[in-house]
Amino acid sequence: MITSDSGLSVKNYIGTYHLKKYDDTFIIVSEEFHNPRGNELPLKTKTLYVDDFKTNDYLLLRLANVDITKTESILEFCNEYGLPYSSAIIDDINPGYYLWGLEIPENQYAQMYPFYRNDYMLLDEFYRHARCARMLMEVKNELEATQPNYNNLLNYLLPMLLSFRSELYICDEIEPTTATTRFQKYFLQTCSKYQKKNPDSSFNDQVNFFLVEFKKDITRPHETLFSPDIRSGYWIALANLLLDLTKSNLLKCIQFDKLHQLSFQIKESIPNTIENKLLKIGPRILIDTINEGLSQIHPKLSYVDGHYINDWDIRFQYEGLLVELSLLLSAGNQIKKCANPTCEKFFTSNGHRNKMYCSERCGQLVAKRRQRQRDAENPNRPRLEPGFKSKKRKKI
Repeated sequence: MITSDSGLSVKNYIGTYHLKKYDDTFIIVSEEFHNPRGNELPLKTKTLYVDDFKTNDYLLLRLANVDITKTESILEFCNEYGLPYSSAIIDDINPGYYLWGLEIPENQYAQMYPFYRNDYMLLDEFYRHARCARMLMEVKNELEATQPNYNNLLNYLLPMLLSFRSELYICDEIEPTTATTRFQKYFLQTCSKYQKKNPDSSFNDQVNFFLVEFKKDITRPHETLFSPDIRSGYWIALANLLLDLTKSNLLKCIQFDKLHQLSFQIKESIPNTIENKLLKIGPRILIDTINEGLSQIHPKLSYVDGHYINDWDIRFQYEGLLVELSLLLSAGNQIKKCANPTCEKFFTSNGHRNKMYCSERCGQLVAKRRQRQRDAENPNRPRLEPGFKSKKRKKI
């Protein structure tokens, strides 16, 4: 556990948020205004992360535990902590009204972005960031488990490897900084060529095409942008994992939704060879995904009133989440997933290694569920009296 001051803090805008529809898009929008005019209500600010490591209560877990199928769960998080990427902060960094790098009149800008003076975020973008927080925690949890659920590990590790940053890698201008994310960009670009000619192709077909192209690129004499990585042992291990998955017919039923979540329905167990590969390369995929997000974040040292202050150059809430996760991983903090299958929230064990549930309520629900199951299996078994009265001890 980290008990010293990590220097981690992010000042985020906070408002009263609602879900609004504009054209065919849902947007999370604040009632308050950034740089208010006249009698308009201003956005408030809140400093995040300062006490997380002292209280053992982490914002990362709160975002990972958001139920993205429920609007009230999303808005509850936003009203308490603000948006993962605040449009108001973006406006502070780049003030003015620009379209494709060209400054335009405010009235024209307002027609295209009607909530430009509020704090807002596309709902799909919130989904993506909440899913990423969940994905990172699920992979961490399975890699640290004594008995991993390999289906669950593959369910979260595969989109992390192949598709999660696809929106960013559509254009060639954004260059990934880690071997794993470079593999993702190479995979997406290769599959895109196949999809243009075969728009109805399955995910399994795209992977098979990718593996053929990968083998060709390894033996090509001329250098390409990805040549150093293609010949590396790590990329070859990633390609071999995909090859094993295709040989085992595990990719035929896979599809990605708009949140990059796999539709992954496999009843049979995953072969041991694939299990071993997941455990071997899983940590590298996890840390590369985190490091990609940390690539624009830097620690900084300040000198205030005769004291050296450790701080971070962080602008957005979500960037702080990645720093928080990196500190948690390096410190070996105990984070568990609730054993109640209808909950599965992440929580801190606070030193209680045997703690299985995030709350007493979850423990009681599981106990009652097991009791009903026993009653159904053996209706005539002896039961305790109502209220679960314990037997009185005999006086000696």
